[in-house]
Parts: sequence; C-alpha cells; structure tokens
Amino acid sequence: MQTEVLAKVVKAAKAVEAAKAAEEAKAAEEANAAEAAKTAKGIQVAAQKEADRTDRVAQGIQATSKARAEAASAKTKAKGAMANSKVKDARATSAKRAASAARAAKAARVAELAEEIQAVQLAEATKAAKKATEAAQKARVVEATKKAEAVEAAKAAKAVEAAKAAN
Repeated sequence: MQTEVLAKVVKAAKAVEAAKAAEEAKAAEEANAAEAAKTAKGIQVAAQKEADRTDRVAQGIQATSKARAEAASAKTKAKGAMANSKVKDARATSAKRAASAARAAKAARVAELAEEIQAVQLAEATKAAKKATEAAQKARVVEATKKAEAVEAAKAAKAVEAAKAAN
C-alpha cells in the first residue's frame, strides 16, 4: 500500500518536472525565435546598406567613364588643333604651341587619372558586392539554424507532453 502511494507521489513529481521542462523549452523556443527574427532583420538592414553603397560606387564609375571619354575627346581635339595650327599658320608663336601641347598633356593625364579612379572604384564595388553576398549567406545560415533549433525544441515539448499524457 505504501509503495503504491510512494509510486504515485514519484509519478506526480515526475509529471510536474516534465511540465516545468516543457514550459521552459517553450519559453526558450519563443526567445530563440524572437532573437532569430531580430538577427535576421539586422543582417537584412546591413545588406541593404551595402547594396546602396554598391549603387553609389557604380554611379561613380559611370561618371568616371564619361570624364575619361571627354578627356580623350579633348586630347584628340588638342592634337588636331596643334596639327592644323602647324599646317595653316606657320607663323604661330611658340607660346601657342606650348599651350596647345600643355593642354594635350593635361588631357592625357586626366585620362590616366580617370582610368586609375575607375579601377579603384571597380575594386570597391566588387568588395561591396562580396560583402553583401556574405551577409545574405550568413542570414540564411542563422535563419536555418534557428528554425532547426525551434523544430528540436518543439519535438522535445511534444515528447514531454506525450510522456505527460502517458502518465
């Protein structure tokens, strides 16, 4: 008789412990889900900022390309003007020739600088795109991990409830 009562008391204590464990698992699952949502939102915001930065860099590259084309055009015009000056007017002063040559040299330097700037901006755009890709991949991994943890916690809670129901 005493053993039966003792067995019932032990069984009731185990059921109470199982219920507490189920409640704790459920609370942990909710906390994990909230944390996963917050983390995913933060990663999404960071990825958006990186994408905006990439767009700005791409616009800079486009502007640099336009400047390079204009510099090349100015260089060609300067060369043509210098050649025409020599053919049409043999009496042109050396100062005019020097100024024309200086403009041509300046245009050539501007074109070189534009190419260097474009190369740097392209490298920055590539880095930004790579960071955005990595951020998105991390977000997917974190989300998958949180989902897996939530599924495991739910399975544990169901197992506890099944054990509770069996008792």
